[in-house]
Amino acid sequence: MKPIKIIAVLSLIIFSLAGCASRPATVKEEIPDTIKKRTPRFLSLDDALDYTGKALSNELKEIAKRDFSTSGKASVIVIADFATVEGKITRFSRYIADKLTPYFARSKNFSVLERALIDKVIQEHKFQASPFVDEDSTQEFGKLLGAETIITGTISELGNAFYINTKAVDVTKGNILSSLDVEIRRNARMVELYNADLPHLNKKKVITKVFRAQGIGIPSPKHTNKSVARALAFRAAKGDAMRNLLEQIQSTQVTSDTKIKDMMAENDTVRIQLNSSLRGARVVNKKQMPDGSVEVEMEVELTEDLINTLYSQ
Repeated sequence: MKPIKIIAVLSLIIFSLAGCASRPATVKEEIPDTIKKRTPRFLSLDDALDYTGKALSNELKEIAKRDFSTSGKASVIVIADFATVEGKITRFSRYIADKLTPYFARSKNFSVLERALIDKVIQEHKFQASPFVDEDSTQEFGKLLGAETIITGTISELGNAFYINTKAVDVTKGNILSSLDVEIRRNARMVELYNADLPHLNKKKVITKVFRAQGIGIPSPKHTNKSVARALAFRAAKGDAMRNLLEQIQSTQVTSDTKIKDMMAENDTVRIQLNSSLRGARVVNKKQMPDGSVEVEMEVELTEDLINTLYSQ
């Protein structure tokens, strides 16, 4: 090879190496690992409840310890029956409550109210159905029992699995202290428990009195989006109708010198049952006015048991 060619080749190699050295090395960007929160899955119902009981009691233990050191008293807890998504109390509901109870009962930081006492209060106050079918009723019932915390939740069936959502609710403040979900593979035993009603806690409602009231909602000029304005006006109309319903019910005379309003102030059972009934109020008529306002009519039904409670006081 001629000297000129050798020099040219060497120059090309040196130039290439210099270029590589000056070019920054490509570094693969590291993507941090993300841990997605997933609902724990179990094959066994008892394993799922064991996991739930341990996790929840451990989370609440620190809160209970703090309260115990301040007051010297154990935190009073109610383990509620878990309602199904249809609002029913079944043998599954009672099974969950019974299984979770020992995790709190064995700790000196908790004082768990006995099931017999809870059932006795339900019977004595003539509740038309279980007070555990919705969060507001559960909280009100907890106050009636003198509890500080209620362990409550819901059971739902989806496909080949059951899902149990468990919550610890502060009775006084109404906030959720802790929440936990588990998924259990569906089997014949759970289906049987889920479908087995507890009749005394799932009484059919017999309607004896219906109240109706109207409400008006005016759209806010702040919202230029007409759809949003209409939706907010509808919400305002419902709120207005609910206030009118409550006022109408409270002003109803029970005796010559007593109104329902007076009984709600004096009797926890009356207040809890009426509040529960009001949450079942529904819109029976809706009218969109030319000026953009919305007018609704709502009705609420009072049951025979509730009427009997009012007139037996």
